[in-house]
Amino acid sequence: MVRFYLSMVLLGFLFPCMAQQQSLLSTAGGFYQNSEISVSWSLGESVTETFGSGNYTVTQGFQQSKLNPVVIDEPKDPFSSAIDVFPNPTQGLVYINIKKEPALPPDLPDRFTLYNIQGKQLEQGILKEEQTMLDLGKYSGAVYYLRFFNLDTNTQTTVIIQKIN
Repeated sequence: MVRFYLSMVLLGFLFPCMAQQQSLLSTAGGFYQNSEISVSWSLGESVTETFGSGNYTVTQGFQQSKLNPVVIDEPKDPFSSAIDVFPNPTQGLVYINIKKEPALPPDLPDRFTLYNIQGKQLEQGILKEEQTMLDLGKYSGAVYYLRFFNLDTNTQTTVIIQKIN
């Protein structure tokens, strides 16, 4: 008797989970309708059943019932339009251009730090000129992080640089 009650309790918890509507989010699909039939389809749709009758074959799958897309905008980096790092990937020399224009934010980066992939600090420097040269020739081929920051406003951004041999 205890088994029966335990089974009923478990079914009571599992049934709402199994009864939830399944839906599919697809990047391609279509819809067709004429006077006799309407058809909607999605690319990558899972097939669950197929029925056939005379000239018609119907395959039942998951349909998108209520689609509420969510868009997540990435935050704008205040330094992204002010900093150019090139060439990337590089074999040695990297040039850092800081654009100083009236339309750009006044808190442009004034310092940089170079890190390896493990987070070890390799170099740091001050951006005095509009163009600064950084020599990666002494480092092995790998990915490096070049962090720019402004001490006064505590704003920062990071650029990934690839050094190739």
